Amino acid sequence: MTVVAGTAAGESGTGGAADAGAAAATGAADVTCAAAGVRVAGATGAAAGAGARAAAAARGGAGRLPVRRLGREELADCLRLARGRGWPAELRAWDLLFATGAVYGTAADDRGSGGNGNGNGNGSGGGSGSGGGRGLAGAVGVVRYGSAVTTIGGMLVAERYAGQGLGTRLLRHALDRAPADTLWLTATGQGRPLYERFGFRDIGTLVRCSGTPRPPASSRTSRTSRTGEASRAAGPADLPGIAALDGEVFGADRSVLLRHLAAVAAQVRVVDGPRGPRGYAMAWDAVGTTAIGPVVADGPDTAVALLAGLAARIEGPVRFDVGADRGEVLAWARDRGLGRAVSTTVMVHGRPLPGDRSRLFTPATGALG
Repeated sequence: MTVVAGTAAGESGTGGAADAGAAAATGAADVTCAAAGVRVAGATGAAAGAGARAAAAARGGAGRLPVRRLGREELADCLRLARGRGWPAELRAWDLLFATGAVYGTAADDRGSGGNGNGNGNGSGGGSGSGGGRGLAGAVGVVRYGSAVTTIGGMLVAERYAGQGLGTRLLRHALDRAPADTLWLTATGQGRPLYERFGFRDIGTLVRCSGTPRPPASSRTSRTSRTGEASRAAGPADLPGIAALDGEVFGADRSVLLRHLAAVAAQVRVVDGPRGPRGYAMAWDAVGTTAIGPVVADGPDTAVALLAGLAARIEGPVRFDVGADRGEVLAWARDRGLGRAVSTTVMVHGRPLPGDRSRLFTPATGALG
């Protein structure tokens, strides 16, 4: 089975605090996710003691809170929860998660604000910041691409519920409701121990490139010009070809996601081949930047041509995640003045990822794959 778990709907890339909350909330002992076939190893020694303390806390706190599927009308609560863990309130990313998958969560009880306890009045952490018990104690999103791949993202636990087993309960709930051959997720260093306990294994690293692209010097454009791989703007008639290429590369049908992305994208670009597109890329508005993804290409020159075509038409900062082994793309980003920010670990459970992942340069988001 394949499951993907991304950070904060895969968008902020700064999810250390939230992942730490999820990791601290692992609870105790042995957990089995029946549908997903995932077993969580029992803790020993100091970890077992911590688990026992978490279980005891859960019986008096987060353990009482039922996990349920959230409606889109609760999207604002997810944004407040994200802010409470130091992540941007990525409206579009969460909206895509609701539109293409399922979001599960637990409502905060009446012991406080449901946020991070800082009383800053910005609604952080799922509450109003002023008390009253509104908002969420935790949330997680799931997108199932048929029986082949499931992705998981947006794993968040409010700070005041950390250490009460809620992170484990949310992840177990998500896995039980989204069985697939392969499970895929991305994790920060702080969240990784939780996923390892569920049997996920490390298969690579994603690097966040961000900043405002500077104009290319002629020497920097020469290689792409020599290849003749100029990209063009895509239109509605290109979507069937884009979906066919994506399905071949991703190993599962993502046409629903692609339709939603194309509907909100600021740009969609393709590089044509003799029998359809050789690559495509999308760019869409995010908080304070333009997010780029997915980028699917038959090689690094095609990927760079797509990125260059998008960047030339974007004013202001951009961001995208790319594999740490994609030297040509990272060199292009460096030459265009983009910095390397956070990195996350790509983890899977079950079978190897389907499709031809050598052509998937950038995911849609860390939560959507």
